[in-house]
Amino acid sequence: MKGKAFILLLIALLLFTACSRGDDPGNPSQPTIPDSTEQPSTPDGTKPENVLTDILVSLSKTEFYVGEEVLMTIQLQPSSASDNYIISVADESIASRSGNKLVGLKPGTTKLTVSSEDTKIVKEVEITVLERLTNVSQNAFLNSIREDVYTRPIVTDSFGSFSASNNGIIKDDFLYEVKYPVPEDGIVYNASDYNITSNNKTNAENLRNLLTSLEDVEGTKIIKFSEPVYYFSQSIVGSNLEDVYFVGENNTKFIYTGWLTYFKITSSKNIHINNITFDMDPSPTISGNVHSVVYEDSTKATIAIDVDDNFDMTNPAYANWKSTMSGSYAEYIYDSKYKTYVPDNNANLFYSNGVASGTSGILDIVYSQSDKLLHITLSKKFGACAYKTPEIGKRVAIGFKVYESAGFLFTECEDTYMESVTTYVAAGMGLRTNLGKNLYLNRVHFVRDNATNRLLTCTADILHTAALKGELIISNSYLEGSHDDAINVKTFYTKIDSVRSEVIEVVQTQSEVIIGFEVGDEIDIINPTGFAPVARRKIVAITKIGTVYQLTLDEKVSIRYKGFLVGNHTQATRMTLENTLIANKRNRGILLQGRESVIKNCTFQNVTMGAIQVLAVADSFNEAIAPQNIVIENTKFLQCNSPLRVFSYDGSQQSTIGAIRDVELLNNYFYSCYGNEIYLLGVENATIKNNLFDCFSNKTVISVNTSGNVAVENNCTVSASGISTKFLYVDENSINVTEKNNK
Repeated sequence: MKGKAFILLLIALLLFTACSRGDDPGNPSQPTIPDSTEQPSTPDGTKPENVLTDILVSLSKTEFYVGEEVLMTIQLQPSSASDNYIISVADESIASRSGNKLVGLKPGTTKLTVSSEDTKIVKEVEITVLERLTNVSQNAFLNSIREDVYTRPIVTDSFGSFSASNNGIIKDDFLYEVKYPVPEDGIVYNASDYNITSNNKTNAENLRNLLTSLEDVEGTKIIKFSEPVYYFSQSIVGSNLEDVYFVGENNTKFIYTGWLTYFKITSSKNIHINNITFDMDPSPTISGNVHSVVYEDSTKATIAIDVDDNFDMTNPAYANWKSTMSGSYAEYIYDSKYKTYVPDNNANLFYSNGVASGTSGILDIVYSQSDKLLHITLSKKFGACAYKTPEIGKRVAIGFKVYESAGFLFTECEDTYMESVTTYVAAGMGLRTNLGKNLYLNRVHFVRDNATNRLLTCTADILHTAALKGELIISNSYLEGSHDDAINVKTFYTKIDSVRSEVIEVVQTQSEVIIGFEVGDEIDIINPTGFAPVARRKIVAITKIGTVYQLTLDEKVSIRYKGFLVGNHTQATRMTLENTLIANKRNRGILLQGRESVIKNCTFQNVTMGAIQVLAVADSFNEAIAPQNIVIENTKFLQCNSPLRVFSYDGSQQSTIGAIRDVELLNNYFYSCYGNEIYLLGVENATIKNNLFDCFSNKTVISVNTSGNVAVENNCTVSASGISTKFLYVDENSINVTEKNNK
């Protein structure tokens, strides 16, 4: 009995001890204590919300240079997790950590480790610190920064204050950076559930019906396209939408069987297009080689083109060209340095804006079934290009449209986003906005599809904004091969028709879009003679009669301002273009007519007519209100013609100091460019500093005309052997132009 009593007593003591620790098996509300390898669970098997399940570690770069700082971001999953974690670097002689930054100390490879204290989750990221090359020869330095579009780590003291390690595209951001991710929460609409499938001929109609049904649905709406290819015979149309995401999976491709607009979105807010590639079949642009000159006289010439095999010229779409008479013809040469075809600036570029334009450079395009050649007839009376008999075998691109449509058309939309979107071709402009507010593009590429041998991407501009309010932010994008501008930022003006004390009446000066005003807007009054702003006023009241606005201002206005122009300073586009490549173009890279805009860490390569033009001109387009506060920095210009021009003139081609104000051109690199690298006309308050000019032609590097308060400092010029280069020209109409420490 004593032994049995002892056992019972021992059991009782064990139970008492267990209960005092909270391990009562009869109390399910108290969880068991996990061992070191198991995460705690609730009785139904789920993990508590505050228990760590994962650690996300991201670095702005995994390869960086000695002395360079890299940002580190650590996110706990879920975000409510309370676990502590430890950050360590395996070899602290290679890199050290300070707060949320890593700093490269010496060349080598090591690991960054993040480990949780309680749940024992461990994440490792391999990092490599690279050596900066210093004290190199001038030739090695120049060859390094010439050779590609990216920033170069190589440094030297030979070229003053110019920094190659800050100049050009930042490669990791260009290839991988995500800025506008698809949210994890939201209502998901699988395209297949709405009969939107790979080969359905009514995909556009079905998607349009889905969008109509979403107009009154609140919250985030995510339409997912999971199949690799979707065909569309009509444009995707939507209006009055909000918080809608169009999301493809890897390699999702939309192919349009007509020369249509891909998306037409109107009066919508917070629209996203993510991870989709766009193309057309048949293509509105084709490529081939000059086979022969069939006919030539004093007024016209007919050229036979041997079209590449992948284009089916028997498709009726090409024969329908005659209904619009709108298209283009351009000749190309091969650039062996950058291994691509580029427009030949000394050869033929002919185009027609349509039957009604009256300025047709193309008279006919006919495919001959007998000889299997495309015959294109050019008008020698075309004023924009002097005809030259082409070489046999010359590479050419032909567009069968110009300005009639746009790949993406957003009208009066606010907060529009596109990310990880690639477009191979567009019959017209690539992307156009009419009015609206805020456009954000990241990793949006309009590029040639090498599989088709196409040279032309968009038959007009790539990106064209008309009176876009707010921000235009373009990052990590590649824009190439368009017939016209890569980016055209247009901010329009109106005209003062009458003045009554503090009330002015303004009328529209063009019909492209109707320019609006809001109470609180600041406007600039612009003298049409010289095109310089003369006064700024704030709107305190508005009366609108049709397209005419009566604006009550905060101060009286002189009667002499009747007939002057009005630009809306508040609503002018503010553009940021960063880490973007613009390449292989005949016409301009950027036509910038905005304010408070920045172009940085970009590369312009083989743009043969003005890589960047910041301008205000009084012409038939009535579209420039005189840019102000413009910064262009850390940007490469590789083999561009007249790469950087900031200029203004009025309807009589006359300029005034101060039409364009406050311009900074900093740490830019110019290689093998033609024409003046930097040209100023009608500018006030400009700084040209720390630029490197790598010259290969006889010219003046910087030309300053009718400009004032221009500081030219710490620039360096290198000329090829035998080249005669004059660094700076200042005309007699310019004032207070200073030089300092130029080398």
